[in-house]
Amino acid sequence: MVIVAAAVTTGLSYVAPNRFIQGLTVGGMGVLTFGGIGVLVLLITGTAPSGMGATAEQWTASELRPLRKAGGRVVNSLALRRWDIDHVVILPRGAFAVESKWSGNGWSLDPPSRQLAAAIEQVTRNARDLRMWKPVKDSDVEIQPVLFLWGGTGITKQTLPRRIDGVDVVYGLEASRSWRSTVSRSEIEPAMDPDTINDLWLAMSSHIDKRDAYDADRDPVPPTLSKIYWTAMLAGFLAVGGFILCLKAFLLIHPWPWFALITFGALAGGLAVRRFAPTRIAGLAWLVGVLSAVGLIAVAPLIDRIN
Repeated sequence: MVIVAAAVTTGLSYVAPNRFIQGLTVGGMGVLTFGGIGVLVLLITGTAPSGMGATAEQWTASELRPLRKAGGRVVNSLALRRWDIDHVVILPRGAFAVESKWSGNGWSLDPPSRQLAAAIEQVTRNARDLRMWKPVKDSDVEIQPVLFLWGGTGITKQTLPRRIDGVDVVYGLEASRSWRSTVSRSEIEPAMDPDTINDLWLAMSSHIDKRDAYDADRDPVPPTLSKIYWTAMLAGFLAVGGFILCLKAFLLIHPWPWFALITFGALAGGLAVRRFAPTRIAGLAWLVGVLSAVGLIAVAPLIDRIN
């Protein structure tokens, strides 16, 4: 895609009647190319849904955070199995295993859609796992599953939480605030004292620290959506830049030995940069651009003879 865009941009810039049109052509094609790369990265890698899922977890965490004022504790990403529990809320009245889900098409609560049923089953399983975890089991605390739902532009959200198959389903901001107000009421008889709440929070925090260290050694953290996007942008820019600069050098630098020396230096620089892990993609993109230009220069006389 980058090479085709570079070739089209170069061809259009040479036939443009003046420098203004040349600049407009190069700028427009650059925007289209880099934008297209960004969209392809999102679609091919599947990071768009994953990114929105992570954003939904952040929205839920922000809704849960005010519960600290009610004497509660909030723990994020507690992994008791290969997967994690998005959030755990510990309040004087009890503890909650909270799962966050996002859908661009919205959610059907009445009747529950198949997607919603799967989410309810997941959060129920997470609550069961948390209930059987030794620090929680020893404290004899009841765990309530809660499902926060996000997404669905233009869809009327619920104003109150819904209880479906033993799970509190919270869809939208109004329902979230209603649920938060209900569980933080001071008149509800506490099931845990502050010391028990603090002990559970410390046990979960310690477990998270140990699990994070283990996961970091076994599976390095994958790049973020932002890093993937900007890496693709940089690679596209370097490939196009190497392609255009090599063609410009061919047209402006004479005799041939000087052009060959400059091209060799550009290739050597790309190979040198590619040896280091942080700059490997940048070096590869530069080499692709330069080699594509060299290949085009090499086959241009053959194409001219055929024509």
